[in-house]
Amino acid sequence: MTVGLAVVHGITLFVMVVAVAIHWFSRRDEIRQCSRFAWTVVAAYASALVAVALAAGEATWSLVIALPVDILRTFVFTAVGISCCAAVGITAFPLLRPDLGSQGKPMRRSLVTPVSFGLLLASHVVFNLGVFWMEAQGFLPVG
Repeated sequence: MTVGLAVVHGITLFVMVVAVAIHWFSRRDEIRQCSRFAWTVVAAYASALVAVALAAGEATWSLVIALPVDILRTFVFTAVGISCCAAVGITAFPLLRPDLGSQGKPMRRSLVTPVSFGLLLASHVVFNLGVFWMEAQGFLPVG
């Protein structure tokens, strides 16, 4: 069962990477405009991740190895996500940057975007806290 789920996860992740790469290279100029804000999001995410790891006492080599991968993935997904939101006319970060990606066009404010972002961020923090706690208790192998 675990191997089957790992295979499904790997295939899904591969398809997502191919789709994001196609979008990235086909709309490089649009994404370049969104990349500065994406770095801001990545900096906030990485500092929160490091703070959680240090608070849990789990500043291990796995964090050092996983952090660059998480930073790159978060940057690419954020920049492409902002570009996709701009393509359909929805403000990606209405509370932080309502004009991001608009290029002078009127944008709709979506209630779903901040709510889903908040839920995603909260679930990610809770998941990481749970993983760090389970590693500290010896339920999961460290590294």
